[in-house]
Amino acid sequence: MTPAPVGDLEVERWAERCGETRTVFWGGLPGIYFTDKVPEAEFERHVRAVLRVMTSSPRYVLGVADQVPPDGLESRVRRVAELVEEYRY
Repeated sequence: MTPAPVGDLEVERWAERCGETRTVFWGGLPGIYFTDKVPEAEFERHVRAVLRVMTSSPRYVLGVADQVPPDGLESRVRRVAELVEEYRY
Protein backbone atom coordinates (compact mmCIF):
# COMPACT_ATOMS: atom_id res chain seq x y z
CA MET A 1 0.00 0.00 0.00
CA THR A 2 1.35 3.41 -0.96
CA PRO A 3 0.24 6.20 1.38
CA ALA A 4 -1.77 9.05 -0.01
CA PRO A 5 0.11 12.32 -0.40
CA VAL A 6 -0.17 14.65 2.58
CA GLY A 7 0.20 18.39 2.45
CA ASP A 8 0.66 20.14 -0.83
CA LEU A 9 4.34 21.02 -0.71
CA GLU A 10 7.30 18.77 0.07
CA VAL A 11 9.51 19.85 2.98
CA GLU A 12 12.40 20.10 0.54
CA ARG A 13 10.59 22.97 -1.20
CA TRP A 14 9.42 25.01 1.81
CA ALA A 15 12.34 27.46 1.78
CA GLU A 16 12.22 27.81 -2.02
CA ARG A 17 8.54 28.68 -1.79
CA CYS A 18 9.05 31.41 0.81
CA GLY A 19 12.25 32.82 -0.62
CA GLU A 20 14.43 35.14 1.41
CA THR A 21 12.08 35.72 4.31
CA ARG A 22 12.62 35.13 8.01
CA THR A 23 9.85 32.52 8.02
CA VAL A 24 10.24 29.71 10.53
CA PHE A 25 8.91 26.39 9.26
CA TRP A 26 7.10 24.12 11.72
CA GLY A 27 5.92 20.57 11.13
CA GLY A 28 7.10 18.03 8.61
CA LEU A 29 5.60 14.92 10.15
CA PRO A 30 1.99 14.22 9.13
CA GLY A 31 -0.03 12.56 11.87
CA ILE A 32 -1.04 9.65 9.65
CA TYR A 33 2.63 8.64 9.41
CA PHE A 34 2.43 7.54 13.04
CA THR A 35 -0.26 4.96 12.24
CA ASP A 36 -0.08 1.53 10.68
CA LYS A 37 -1.79 2.98 7.58
CA VAL A 38 1.68 4.04 6.42
CA PRO A 39 4.24 1.26 5.92
CA GLU A 40 7.21 1.24 8.29
CA ALA A 41 9.71 1.73 5.45
CA GLU A 42 7.86 4.84 4.19
CA PHE A 43 7.69 6.25 7.73
CA GLU A 44 11.44 5.78 8.15
CA ARG A 45 12.23 7.25 4.71
CA HIS A 46 10.06 10.29 5.32
CA VAL A 47 11.40 11.10 8.79
CA ARG A 48 14.99 10.80 7.55
CA ALA A 49 14.25 13.04 4.55
CA VAL A 50 12.65 15.66 6.78
CA LEU A 51 15.57 15.58 9.21
CA ARG A 52 18.09 16.00 6.38
CA VAL A 53 16.32 19.20 5.37
CA MET A 54 15.68 20.46 8.89
CA THR A 55 19.26 20.03 10.06
CA SER A 56 20.42 22.26 7.19
CA SER A 57 19.13 25.49 8.75
CA PRO A 58 17.91 26.79 12.12
CA ARG A 59 14.67 28.01 10.54
CA TYR A 60 13.01 24.57 10.89
CA VAL A 61 11.12 23.16 13.88
CA LEU A 62 10.30 19.47 13.70
CA GLY A 63 6.75 18.67 14.69
CA VAL A 64 3.68 16.63 13.93
CA ALA A 65 1.51 18.57 11.51
CA ASP A 66 -1.64 18.37 13.62
CA GLN A 67 -1.15 15.75 16.31
CA VAL A 68 -0.30 12.10 16.72
CA PRO A 69 -3.71 10.47 16.22
CA PRO A 70 -5.32 8.22 18.85
CA ASP A 71 -4.32 5.13 16.84
CA GLY A 72 -0.72 6.35 16.56
CA LEU A 73 1.99 3.84 17.36
CA GLU A 74 4.15 4.57 20.38
CA SER A 75 7.03 2.80 18.65
CA ARG A 76 7.01 5.44 15.90
CA VAL A 77 7.09 8.29 18.40
CA ARG A 78 10.09 6.62 20.02
CA ARG A 79 11.70 6.10 16.60
CA VAL A 80 11.45 9.81 15.80
CA ALA A 81 13.26 10.54 19.07
CA GLU A 82 16.00 8.06 18.12
CA LEU A 83 16.41 9.61 14.67
CA VAL A 84 16.53 13.12 16.13
CA GLU A 85 19.43 11.95 18.30
CA GLU A 86 21.11 10.30 15.31
CA TYR A 87 20.87 13.49 13.24
CA ARG A 88 21.84 15.62 16.29
CA TYR A 89 18.83 17.85 15.62
